[in-house]
Amino acid sequence: MKNDFTEPKIYPENHDLAKSWFVAFRFSDQASGQTKQFQYRGDINKLSTKKERLREANSLKEALWDMLDSGWNPFSDRKETHEDAHLSPLCEVLDYILELKKSTLKKKSIRNYYDSIRMFKAWLIKTGKRTMLPGSFTILHARNYLDYLMVERGNSGKTVNSQMSYLHGFFSVMLDREIIQKNPFTGIKKQKHDVGKNIAFDEQEKRAIAALLRQEDIRIYYFVQFMYHCFIRRSELIRIKVGDIDWVNKTIILNSEDTKNRKQESVAIPTGFEPVLKEMHLERFPSDYYIFSLYLKPGPKQLVRPDYITRKHRELLDQLNIGKEKTLYSWKHTGVVDYYNVVKDPYPIMQQLRHHSLQITMIYLKSLGLQPNSVMRSAELTL
Repeated sequence: MKNDFTEPKIYPENHDLAKSWFVAFRFSDQASGQTKQFQYRGDINKLSTKKERLREANSLKEALWDMLDSGWNPFSDRKETHEDAHLSPLCEVLDYILELKKSTLKKKSIRNYYDSIRMFKAWLIKTGKRTMLPGSFTILHARNYLDYLMVERGNSGKTVNSQMSYLHGFFSVMLDREIIQKNPFTGIKKQKHDVGKNIAFDEQEKRAIAALLRQEDIRIYYFVQFMYHCFIRRSELIRIKVGDIDWVNKTIILNSEDTKNRKQESVAIPTGFEPVLKEMHLERFPSDYYIFSLYLKPGPKQLVRPDYITRKHRELLDQLNIGKEKTLYSWKHTGVVDYYNVVKDPYPIMQQLRHHSLQITMIYLKSLGLQPNSVMRSAELTL
């Protein structure tokens, strides 16, 4: 008995950004006689522009269409338990594990995992493995997929290694739950790739860029000031709220859900940074406002897609003919260089960087061309 369903469509049909978007279809279950409209939103409404939402919605629409065409019944859709997941198609088990991981991952990590699984599932469907069981996916299949990323998609070695790491994590969960007997991504060597260099602006560049930013885009000027003085990452900056600034203790609190290592931390507000903070007049805004919300102004909503900051910053660097090896993150590197040259001590730099060991800081300082062992350098000995 064949079930009936309509083609999935994107709603609202006028693509109004003010409304919640979803992909919907009607499904008739011949066995039970039930007919129902099913709606799926995925991550569509986490995106802020129409172009981004359409891309995400069309991807979800195609995935649903493929699933329906392969015999999927949304009435019987359920979260599989580890007792019977080994009898479910690999595509479904991946979705189940993604739901498990969502409770322990940060928003950005969830997005990365989601994109990785979506691309992997598309390859499974494309190569006729839509109904493959988890235990049937071998190391040969894993290597074929990684080769596909390298050859057909043209991904870099670094990107392929990242995708392999995500999938290794998913299959490790299957292994823990005895869904599979062996992780197919274990034992595959990582691709070689060039390690990125940490490059700071020189003094002339720093002054020229700061002056241009202040003239052309004061909000990005404020943004890079946080990076320069406090060594805070872009992804962390867009999550900092007005109330996270401790004016009494002259620190900025970074909440555990916003930091890379999921620990609540704080950084010092250097004296030279205080005039910039006062100029921003943050005391005029509610404590729960994000400091860098829409248009990098204080506001109640978190900035979803900060990529335009990097693009705008790059445009301004191009005006000054500054090479592409220097980026938005060069402000963090520049701050570390300048502050180390003043304090001459790696320990306070380690604290401001929020590194968990001095060894990591020493490696970072070396990558910037700094010589932490200033005592030895100052000793004037001859043979």
